[in-house]
Amino acid sequence: MEAKNSNQFPFYRNLEHRRTSADIIRDAKKTLRSLSTKRPFTPRDEKRTLFGEMSNRSREARPASTYSIGSRHFEGWESRPVSGTRLSPINNPPALNAESEPKFLPPKPPPEECKHSGHKNIRPHTKLVQPGSEGSEKVRRNKETRDGKDKTQASKRATSEHVVNEDEHINQDGSKQHLVNTDKINEEITEESSFFDLNINPLLDNLFYHKERKAADQICSTAESLYNLLEKENLFGRNYKQRSTILKAVFKLLDFDNADVLLSMAEIILAFRVTGKNLLSTCKLVFKVSRNEQNDPLFLKGHILAQLLQVVPISDPVSCSEALTYCVGTLKLLSGNSSIMKELVHRECIELLTSLLQSINLTVSMDPSVPSANKEQLGHLLIQLTACLRNLVDASSSRQRLLACELIPALSTAMELNLDDGDLILNISRIYSKISLHTDCCTVLAAQRQHYPVALRALNKHITRQDVVVRICFALGNLTAKDDTARVQLFEEKNSLATILNVLQYHLDKFSTSDKTNQSHKANTQNFQMEESVDILIKTVRLIANLSIGETIGPIIAAEHDCVVQLLRILDSFSIDKEDLLVTTVATINNLSYYHSKTSGILAKQLDIAKYLVKLLLPNHMETLIEVSRVFGNLTHQKIVRDFLAEQKVQETFIELLDSDNREVVYISCGVLVNFMADKEKRPVLMQGGGIEKLIEVLRDFGPNDWQLAGIVCQVLLNYSHNIGPEHLYFGYQTTEQLVELLTEFLDEANVHGYITAKPEHTEQSSETTDEVQNLIMEKWENEFCPVAETLLQRLKYHQSVLEPLEVTKDHFPSSFKSTRS
Repeated sequence: MEAKNSNQFPFYRNLEHRRTSADIIRDAKKTLRSLSTKRPFTPRDEKRTLFGEMSNRSREARPASTYSIGSRHFEGWESRPVSGTRLSPINNPPALNAESEPKFLPPKPPPEECKHSGHKNIRPHTKLVQPGSEGSEKVRRNKETRDGKDKTQASKRATSEHVVNEDEHINQDGSKQHLVNTDKINEEITEESSFFDLNINPLLDNLFYHKERKAADQICSTAESLYNLLEKENLFGRNYKQRSTILKAVFKLLDFDNADVLLSMAEIILAFRVTGKNLLSTCKLVFKVSRNEQNDPLFLKGHILAQLLQVVPISDPVSCSEALTYCVGTLKLLSGNSSIMKELVHRECIELLTSLLQSINLTVSMDPSVPSANKEQLGHLLIQLTACLRNLVDASSSRQRLLACELIPALSTAMELNLDDGDLILNISRIYSKISLHTDCCTVLAAQRQHYPVALRALNKHITRQDVVVRICFALGNLTAKDDTARVQLFEEKNSLATILNVLQYHLDKFSTSDKTNQSHKANTQNFQMEESVDILIKTVRLIANLSIGETIGPIIAAEHDCVVQLLRILDSFSIDKEDLLVTTVATINNLSYYHSKTSGILAKQLDIAKYLVKLLLPNHMETLIEVSRVFGNLTHQKIVRDFLAEQKVQETFIELLDSDNREVVYISCGVLVNFMADKEKRPVLMQGGGIEKLIEVLRDFGPNDWQLAGIVCQVLLNYSHNIGPEHLYFGYQTTEQLVELLTEFLDEANVHGYITAKPEHTEQSSETTDEVQNLIMEKWENEFCPVAETLLQRLKYHQSVLEPLEVTKDHFPSSFKSTRS
């Protein structure tokens, strides 16, 4: 009898040279897959503003994006920074010792000839260009600018009367006293004044000359000459004595209605390192220009970008928070332009903004007593800063920079310190959703241990904000897809799974409510919110799927019955038009179905799952069909599921799928049929549906190129023929002959080497690569194919003498599945 033959064993029996249970488990784990998905879509703001239309900040509490700005908003008197400290009067001034030697010599009186001169303002040894000379009278200067110059000169004179040139004087007591030579100082002042009048003053005159004629191009050209001259002579900054004169002249040009002119003036003002009101007004002016996208090319000219960037490191984030808000807000708007974005990255904008972010984090964390008004202003600044970084990280060269300057830890700290600020959390989550697409950034982000509890707290805090939730879940899904340590760290956080399931349930309930409302009110806003709800479900379910890959985490999630219930709700609530969500949900069920513990929620709901999945076996939706087939590959280990699927004619469906030219579809179909063949009563369906011929055809077509698939085909046939006597072994004589001949050929090692060397891709590779590939193929052949093929061949030879050919009928099989493999 066949049952007594030593070669007849069930397919799951561990035969000699067959794969061990460890090998089977290893292959089964290959069905556990991390899932990918598209990054959440971020609609571009139609208008350039400091805060988007979706901002939660009230208009009254945030800096305005629309305002008027002109010369009246600037202070011409500013020349030195204000200390902000009021000096106390001296109560008891010390009396001067009349006998002590004076520390400074009085200034020399002017020569007699100068007393009667009409030029009262000219000092000895000084050659100045006269106000009525040809050089300065070519154009008419504004009177206020002239007055400013006169005040400056008067200030210089007053200074020169108290400053003395270095000289050595011997006191009566023999001590030496260094005195100052006024002639030398006068000479320096004269030289500086001469340079101003001969070189700078004419340029200022030309600016007003061209302004009167509304010649914008000439104004910009003259301003460029002025900037280059001041930069060449190193006169920018706060120490140049004519600084105030130049600034007041430039301020008068800020009423000129031309963006190019305004930016030319702004770069001169910023180069002088203005502070206070002038810095704020200049930043607001530049921001106003940047709001018009047509002005973007102007920012690639001149020095305006460089001057904007230098404002960031030299300004205190607390006292200058409003000015920095408009400055960084300008950079944010400009970074939306790809050309300017690349220029900003090249100019180390990421590094500068990261340093500013670290400074703000330090200020807030080290000083809890920061006034609420200052915290609010810092919050406005952080919104602009993170929004700008959000744009900059799109640049190809940004990753090395953001990793080098440690931007990711700074973002994690900012998120933790400002958890209540939904707008800021949104910007940071947008950055995370972008950088988490890259493995190197994922590694750094996964190492930030504080990121996980903060992210979970943010999900709880802002669960109603779809834009925040979808991005946090997306970023966490990216981390858990690539790093097992990230899975463990996230899952070990308190109430992590409960938080994720709470998000899933909240937005599933919200979708159900909005869907009913939307049936009667089909508005665009509602449709967008509905799509965003679907996207949240996809990202949240994907996060669960990626977490379940962990060996210790997966069984716990599978045992969470509420998780399975929510997944079934999705299958029940959505039709195939939401295929992305269905595919993600089914793939998650597949991951969970791998764990066969007694407490598994999948096991408890296996029939319900099978009922939903049968409806998704649709030939025109191949991705969904593949995922459903994977789940059936796990669920059909249970006889109750096999019986239900047999009633639904699912076995016949998988037989038809053997004709597919998709290798994955064929492989999964064979896996499901392996399980069906465990039941004797279901085996005849394989023969009646032409399954034997189809399997042999698969073996012939794929065998030499895919020994793993060839091995599982043999496993189906081996299970089919298990414990069936000669009178019930329905291979047929002719079919058996073909199968014996094919297996004999494939089990010949010389033939296998011939298949390998005959492949054209192997002849084009190097010898080292060819050897490596050949060894890999031979390993697959020896481990995946030979053990089961040899067992099947022995069984076929044993019964070959008594087999007779039989006809095959296909009348009762569905016609929707047709062969697609040529």
